[in-house]
Amino acid sequence: MELIDTGRYAAGLLFTVGLMLAVWMAVRRFAPGMITTKPSSERQLHIIESLHLDARRKLVLIEDGEREHLVLLGTSGESLIESRKKSQKRAPAKPLNRKVNS
Repeated sequence: MELIDTGRYAAGLLFTVGLMLAVWMAVRRFAPGMITTKPSSERQLHIIESLHLDARRKLVLIEDGEREHLVLLGTSGESLIESRKKSQKRAPAKPLNRKVNS
């Protein structure tokens, strides 16, 4: 009885792997653009830095060739905050001096 169960498990595994291979071959044949990627040395889009503002929003600095884009990502959509040439450097932000009344 155990030998029959082991055979059934092996046959099920082979069947599942066969289905996965068939789907992969179908995607390769009928939708070749879905699985092709460029090598990392040829890619021009890079995420330089990301900052989580809260649980729903995130700032992302993206480099695209010679340009940098600051994008705000949120649940309601995306917003382009700033786009500039890569060679333009920003002055560091100055901290706000706030007086606290006690």
